[in-house]
Amino acid sequence: MSRILVLSSWTSAGYIGMSAAVPTLQALGHVAIQLPTIVLTNEPGFAHTAGARIPPRQLSEMIDALDGNGWLAGLDAVLTGYLPSVEYVEVATGLVERVRRLSPGVRVVVDPILGDTAEGLYIDHAAAVAVRDRLVRLGDVLTPNGFELAWLTGQRTATFEEAAAAARSLGVPRVLVTSPPLANAAGVLEVGEGPAVLY
Repeated sequence: MSRILVLSSWTSAGYIGMSAAVPTLQALGHVAIQLPTIVLTNEPGFAHTAGARIPPRQLSEMIDALDGNGWLAGLDAVLTGYLPSVEYVEVATGLVERVRRLSPGVRVVVDPILGDTAEGLYIDHAAAVAVRDRLVRLGDVLTPNGFELAWLTGQRTATFEEAAAAARSLGVPRVLVTSPPLANAAGVLEVGEGPAVLY
């Protein structure tokens, strides 16, 4: 059983962000500590959506409380997801650095939720730049979709070789590209120490 801290979005209906990650982690027998960056009824795009962002200052206070209770020490992993502004990226980078001091062996998984091919960026441009320039380098595992891989690297990703080269250029030990931008291909492109593999 691992202890995993998740910093991402939460919805009351549907399965995105923490609403997808946490039940999965719990079903696998792990303990999930949850820090929501935003609380919504459902993902945007439906006829009606309600909710609000959790202010970064409040998130920082929650992190302090978790630390004060001893719950940041001994973590096995941190998963970061939806970070809608630069201030949230700052909270995430500070959290990762803090947890690494307390738990040097922690694994950091960065899901750079920036956007997709159909809609472009979901978050403001400055936040996307901060994710690229400050948070990605802290990750042990990165899970971009095809659009995010191209945006983060500024490289062509239309072929297997291009996508693998782009993923390697990020300098992260393991990159799992979901919905890779490859013709007639679906699944996950894994790029790590060995040869790239498409599952």
